[in-house]
Amino acid sequence: MRERLQQLIIIMFVIVLSGAFTQTYAQTGQIAGTITDAQTGDYLPSANVMLEGTNIGGASDLQGYFRIVNIPAGNYTLVVKFLGYTEYKTDIVVSSGSTTKIDVKLTAAYVEMGTVVVEGMRQGQVKALAMQKESNTIENVISREQMENFPDVNTAEVLQRLPGVHIDRSQGDGRYVLIRGTNPALSTVTVNGEALASTRNEERYTQLDIVGSNQMAMIQVIKALTPDMDANSIGGSVNIVTRSAFDYPGMKANATLGSGYANLDDEINWQGKFSYNDRLSDQFGISITANYDRKTRSADDNEYEWDEIDTETGVTIPYGFIDANLMDYKLVKDRYGVGGGLEFRLDNNNRFYTNMMYNKYVDVNTRNRMRIRVDKGDYLNDEGTLTEKSRFIREVTGRTENLIQTHYTLGGEHLFGSVKFDWLGSYSYGEENHPDQLDSEWALDEKANLQIDLSDPEIFRWTVLNLDNGYEKTAANYEFDGIDYRETFSSSTFKSVAANLEFPYMLGSASAKAKFGVKYTANDKDRSDNRYSYSWEGAGDPTLGEYVSDRTRPDYFNDNYDFGELGDWDKIDAWFNQYKDQADGFEGERNYEDSDAASYVVGEDVMAYYAMTDISFGDFSVLAGFRHEFTSNDLQGHKLVFDSNGDFASLEEVDMSKDYNKVFPMIHLLYNFADNTQLRFAFTQSMSRPNYWDLAPHYTLDPDHERIRSGNSDLEPTTANNIDLMAEHYFQGIGIASAGFFYKDLKNIIFETTRILDSGANIGYELERPENGGDATLYGIELNWQQELTFLPGFLSGFGVYFNYTHTWSNADLLGRDGYIPGQAGDVANISLGYEGGGFMARLSYNYQGEYINEVGKDEGHDIYTRSHNQLDFTATQDIFTGFKLFFEAINLLNAPKFEYLGIEDRPTQVEYYSWWCNFGIKYSL
Repeated sequence: MRERLQQLIIIMFVIVLSGAFTQTYAQTGQIAGTITDAQTGDYLPSANVMLEGTNIGGASDLQGYFRIVNIPAGNYTLVVKFLGYTEYKTDIVVSSGSTTKIDVKLTAAYVEMGTVVVEGMRQGQVKALAMQKESNTIENVISREQMENFPDVNTAEVLQRLPGVHIDRSQGDGRYVLIRGTNPALSTVTVNGEALASTRNEERYTQLDIVGSNQMAMIQVIKALTPDMDANSIGGSVNIVTRSAFDYPGMKANATLGSGYANLDDEINWQGKFSYNDRLSDQFGISITANYDRKTRSADDNEYEWDEIDTETGVTIPYGFIDANLMDYKLVKDRYGVGGGLEFRLDNNNRFYTNMMYNKYVDVNTRNRMRIRVDKGDYLNDEGTLTEKSRFIREVTGRTENLIQTHYTLGGEHLFGSVKFDWLGSYSYGEENHPDQLDSEWALDEKANLQIDLSDPEIFRWTVLNLDNGYEKTAANYEFDGIDYRETFSSSTFKSVAANLEFPYMLGSASAKAKFGVKYTANDKDRSDNRYSYSWEGAGDPTLGEYVSDRTRPDYFNDNYDFGELGDWDKIDAWFNQYKDQADGFEGERNYEDSDAASYVVGEDVMAYYAMTDISFGDFSVLAGFRHEFTSNDLQGHKLVFDSNGDFASLEEVDMSKDYNKVFPMIHLLYNFADNTQLRFAFTQSMSRPNYWDLAPHYTLDPDHERIRSGNSDLEPTTANNIDLMAEHYFQGIGIASAGFFYKDLKNIIFETTRILDSGANIGYELERPENGGDATLYGIELNWQQELTFLPGFLSGFGVYFNYTHTWSNADLLGRDGYIPGQAGDVANISLGYEGGGFMARLSYNYQGEYINEVGKDEGHDIYTRSHNQLDFTATQDIFTGFKLFFEAINLLNAPKFEYLGIEDRPTQVEYYSWWCNFGIKYSL
């Protein structure tokens, strides 16, 4: 069935295109011009431009420029429509072989006129909705002005406000994006349509807490691909559109200076943002952005482990409590960003541009951990809550995470009569570097008999039965046990060149255009690790009491624990560096598994071509075409073998290669019931390639522990048939009401597996490696309602509501059992109430995401879930005089934790709290 549908779409495309080439044209002319706001002069992107009584038309680009070509000579009425603006009509004459120029100025109809109102959030919302309405695919758009009205400083947090999108958080900040119930590996992130390199050392996808929102003009979440887009996206594609010199007709500058406060640790934060756009002439323009912010705050993190235990009374407990980790994080996060662009318009037919984006993220965190190794003792009762000879461990860790992400593009657009030719070259680099990570371990000098209380799943409590009160909280009672030292470095590069050719044609009375393109992409990923375990060979027996910090945490975990004396990482680091690799100091032993075996190189070349056509039959339009991608991989890893005693035996390099290609047919249908009401349908095929580390040929054989860990170079990409149906109604008074259904039929889903080998040379060994699973289905509904209540009288007209809700269902074959697709949250919702008027703006926003499977275990009871998350945020601004406004933001007012659990919520694996934090300051706009 699938193959026949592919053939049908391709044949239909060829027939339509053949008709295009046989079409006879009369002498034609063209119309060109700009569309701007009559009051502010700002460009209006995606305005609908039509010649009344014909199927001939188009839309303005991001800079408000439009061109309609191949118009038979004659007299016409030009009609321009833009959401929230009064319709514009004018008579126009088109002459053969010439261009009729016109600059259209539209008048806002949705609010009372006034600079403050028009330049506020509502104007940004109008731009975003207009782009969404005129798009040839199913997408959501959020504009820069809308970003300013939520307290979101990075890309992931901005995206959580959109329908069908939820995020994964790290230490309180949004980091990864999950679209329509799919995990981050099934989506892509691009900048101006070209891939953004990953900063992760294993994954193909990238984290989004690096990129500050200040660098963007808008963000698109594309949920149904078209053939001119990379096919490597099943969930969706996040496209960051950077600022352009031609976003505004003249000079535009903005600056923000602010501070903040983190409640958990009484720390002050800082932020600054700057942007400048200027058209230095009609032909040349420049754009510059810069941002910096510092977050200093704590995180309280309890992590627990569960496994099968045997008690001394002869009872086997399948999910016994074996380990507790109480971790006090001190976090200092610095984010730096610089962006810029140059654009040169030689004339109306030739445009050249270049832009760049540089982001650096430095996360310095020190951590004190109290680890209670319950299973190192004996379980004395049937419930497993009474033990003897359990162990207390203290760890003091310091880690610096340096992330760098860059993106550069150089391109051009050229018109040769009615033919448009564009080209682009891009380069993106991502780097993750962890230098000199040091984790020191200290063991309590006495073993402990424990009475364990698990009545509150979040809060593990214990009573020490054989030691003095508070003995385990005194640093001097902990003896030095070792230092784990590591350096990790990984990098990714994306290089691509692409060219596209587009031309209009007539199919009978229908206006249409055909588009062809080719693209070559070269991706390279590498990782190198060095890890050593150090023991003390010097004089004396060091204790943690010699390295005590003046930091205290009697209020740890919402006042549920007194952490006791904490270690000072700076003191321990200085001691280590003084005696590292000395005969009377520290002696190191290489960890081969996490060093040599963890290093790998993956090269990937993708060659693609596509063909598509877009045909308008008045209120009905069709976009159809296909994309063909050829993928070639060169893979390099290491085979590491230990002997039966667990000692290093051998290491050898492994080189492999693989090639594959796939065709992706796609069709989009659009029907306009009325000017602002439309129905969309899309059938698309797409794929998601395996993560680099999963694909690399690494292999570790450990007979001592009867364990094998490996990659899987035979992994196939996950592929999907996607069906989308979306009904949309746009309110002229600013807003949208929409309802959609989506369905995804996935093949070869990928997840990590653990199984016991029952054949071959290593029978009984535990094998951990990624595998292709069976089939999976994912489907859901998506509801969206945004409306500014401008139709209400007086003060009430300043209110606006923002609501979206997505529910998904899934079923997946997890190699022998039914389950859910990892990352699929059943419910995702946003509710926001805002007010704008009289120079004042305020918004209260609630975000909810349901629980989802984070990791697939060996059976249902060992699946790890992320519990549902609720977050309440508030933001407000007040104009104080021309160009200046004060702002205030409060985030995570509900103190929502990150909560993960094993099978059921009574078995938590991680509970992490951050409390609330706020930002305040001043904004200036010129």
